[in-house]
Formats: sequence, C-alpha cells, structure tokens
Amino acid sequence: MPGFFRITALCACSVLCATVLRGQPAFQDTIDAELLKLDFDELIYTLESAHPDLFAFADKDRWYDAVDETINALSKGDTYAGFARRISRLLGMLRDSHTVLEFSSLTEYQLAHNQPILPLRVFSDPGGLYVREDLTGKLSPGTRIVSINGIPADTVYAHLLDFSCAEGDSPVGTARVADAIFYQVAGLVIPVKRINEFVVIRPDSSMADTVAYKALNTAEFDVVQDLIQSHPANSVNKDFHLDIDRVNGLGVLRIGSFAPPNNKKFSHFLERSFTMLNRENIPNIVIDLRGNTGGSSGNVEELTAYLIEDGYNTPSNIIARQSDLARSRYNRFLMFFTRVAMRVVYRGNEDVQGYMDVMALKDGEQDTVYFSKPLVKNKKLIFRGKKFLLINGLTASAGVDMTHAFKKHRIGTVVGEPCLGPMTGTFGNPAHYTLLETGIGLYISTIRYNYDNHFLYERQSITPDIWVVETPEDLRSGRDAALEKVKTLLRQGDQ
Repeated sequence: MPGFFRITALCACSVLCATVLRGQPAFQDTIDAELLKLDFDELIYTLESAHPDLFAFADKDRWYDAVDETINALSKGDTYAGFARRISRLLGMLRDSHTVLEFSSLTEYQLAHNQPILPLRVFSDPGGLYVREDLTGKLSPGTRIVSINGIPADTVYAHLLDFSCAEGDSPVGTARVADAIFYQVAGLVIPVKRINEFVVIRPDSSMADTVAYKALNTAEFDVVQDLIQSHPANSVNKDFHLDIDRVNGLGVLRIGSFAPPNNKKFSHFLERSFTMLNRENIPNIVIDLRGNTGGSSGNVEELTAYLIEDGYNTPSNIIARQSDLARSRYNRFLMFFTRVAMRVVYRGNEDVQGYMDVMALKDGEQDTVYFSKPLVKNKKLIFRGKKFLLINGLTASAGVDMTHAFKKHRIGTVVGEPCLGPMTGTFGNPAHYTLLETGIGLYISTIRYNYDNHFLYERQSITPDIWVVETPEDLRSGRDAALEKVKTLLRQGDQ
C-alpha cells in the first residue's frame, strides 16, 4: 500500500504530546459524583459509537458488568487519580493498545498541581523491580528497588499494571508498558513526596540500603526534559540510524519509530543505508525495532521493500467506522472541492480512493477497504544477506506489522522477547479525546488494521524465533544481550 495513504499504526501509549490543563480538580480533592457520571457516560457513548470492533478481544457481558460496577463505585465521587485508574482498568479489558489513557496528560496534571515526579525508568522481572535509568543519576542501572515510602515494590508494580495496556494477549508487552510509564503514573498510585524513602539493593551489594530520594518539582522536571532533548544523541535523526560493525560483517539498522519527524528524510535515509550496505558488501543486517511503538504503514512498506524482491503491501485491509471522533483525524480533507480534486488527481491510486471512501461514510457506517499494490524497490538495492530482527515488549503497532512481515515471508531470524501484538493485525489510527469535566485525556482506535483478508483475530502476541530476555545483570553491565546473541550466531555460522 505505497504512496499517499499512510495509515497511522502508532501505539497510543507512545504519544508524548503535552496537554494544557485548565479548571481541573485539585490533586487530592474528591470530585462530585455527578461530574464523574457525565464524563463516564460520555466516554462509554464515544467508545460505542467510534471504536471499530469494541469486543474483538473482550467479553461483552463481562465488560458491561464492569461498566455497571464502575458506575456504582462512582456514586460516592472519586479523586482524579482514582477515576483515571478506573477508566484505565475498563479500557484495559478491551486489550487494544491504541485505546488507552494519554499518559503524558497524567504527568502534566501532576506537575500542574505541584505533585513531585520520580524521574525513573524501571525494569521488571520475576526477581523484582529494578532501575533502568535514573534521570538524576542518583541510582545506578540495575539497582533493585525494595520499597518506596514503605510500600513494597511488588505492590507499586501491581498498581502500575492497572494503567498498562495490551494488544490481544501480550503479557510481556503489558509488563514493558508498565515499566515505561512508571514516572508518568507513580504519583497517582503511591504517595510521592519531595523527599522519598527508597529501600534499595545496589548492584555492588547484597545488603539493603535506605536512600533519601529527591523527586523533581515542575521547574526541575522541565530542566531535565530540556537536557534530554538537547543531548547530541537526541538529534533530528534520533529515531533512525545505521552502524556498521565491520569486524562481524554486520550492519545494525536502528528504527526507533515508524513515525519519524520527516517521512522524506526517513525514506532517503533507508535508500542511503541500503546503498551503503550493498556497496560495501556487508553480509549481515540487524534491524532493531526494540521500543518501536509504531507509526506509518507506509514507512513499514519502505523498509520491508528493501528486504523482499517482490516488494511489500500493508495492510491487506482496514475496517473503518465513521464518527465525529474519526472525522477529527482528517478535517483538513473534508472540504468539498478538496475531496473532488483528490478523487480526480489520484483516480488511479487505490490508497487515496480508499481513504476517500472512508471519509464519505455517514456517522455509524462501517466499511472494509482493501489494498493490494506492493511497494517495490530497485532490485539492485535489495539486501540479500542474512537478516535478523530484534524485538521486545514495546515493539508495538506498526512495529508488530514489521515483525509479522519478517515471520510470514521468512525474511530472517527474529530475536528478543514477544512484541505487543499478534500475527493477524492490530487496531490503529487512535484519535485524541478529552473528558470535559475532569480533563483526562485518552485515545480511541478508529480503525482495525488487518494483515490478511481472513478476518480471524489471533490473541497471542508474536514470539521470537530465539528468545533473549533482558536481565538486571545486563542493565548493570550495559550489555546488549540480544545483539550479542546475533553476533554469537554469526560466529557459529548458525541461525
């Protein structure tokens, strides 16, 4: 499905846009039950009218039982955090990673109400909760967190899971999302103070140590964010780069997102990269999609077309439902003369014509649009050496599409841990929605994005050919276990 119509298959948990907060309730105040009911009723109505297949992965009766239970629980009012958590649990039952809370808006809400933020990225495994990165530098990677302000780490993590999401059955992905949103939601599930008591076990010790950990206020958090954004590693090309390991005859193509700042630059980057790999006769390539939470289907085609001589088309079809929410995604194309001009100018383009068919639907109508034309690259640019794909639980949405292509077309070997989605497709094109009374932001899917025309929705997430699970020791040593596994396979001459 090359060309104009680039469907957004971006896992909603990855969206980091800020939300302007006005008139929201104070942090610890109980919100009036009637206001909560207004928001909740509107949310349920919007889900029912806008989502393309609300019960693809959810049991309808159980979900509506949960809706009734939530209504009863809200009859006495609730706090902002409590209400957000109830909504997240309900959305989680849908097992759609594109229909979730807007996590960045939760951070903005806390900062707007002077709630300190714990600037930690964490990692969970059966042995406990560990520091992946401390943006203040106080706790080193691999430090085990035993408790925070007297609350055991496993209890904290159980609360984080209430805010996480899934795509079908994806327990590893759900865990990785919970890891990723720690700093955004920790203050909503545990009491976070300016100075917090952490009990930790440091990497070089077996003894528990008590640490006074200073959380960041709004000004400090903004400074840290600015430093992160201005770091040389976070350049305009931060989402894609190529490294060549000539010792191992290996090109490592890092694709951090299929939603780059500029699609043309992404396309040119891929052409330069594969030209270089072929010119220098690099015999092996690793495509690293770990942490790639999605983006444009067109960019998935761009990359995959360099790996398959016959090119690649994606998706096979989309199921779209018209609503006010769906329409908000393409308002700029709704003008009558714009629609007419696009019909004429792009009359031979199946992508544009399909897009226009979706836009022409009336509210409540649903249709399936099919795509069949692959994007094909110059055969001289096709990479014909050994190919590996690295994935993890945060490989989501369009990243799942790429993983599916690797598996289905037997392009090469998939290494890592299960991704956030199954072989048959995901939801997509999430539209932003804000609850009027509480100001809570969320995203709701507006299409179903299918990789084939069988319309059978698998639940199980795609598993790698070779499992490599990150460990706390990897965090401590800075070792990239998945990449090292690929190098070992190459040395052994064994895929």
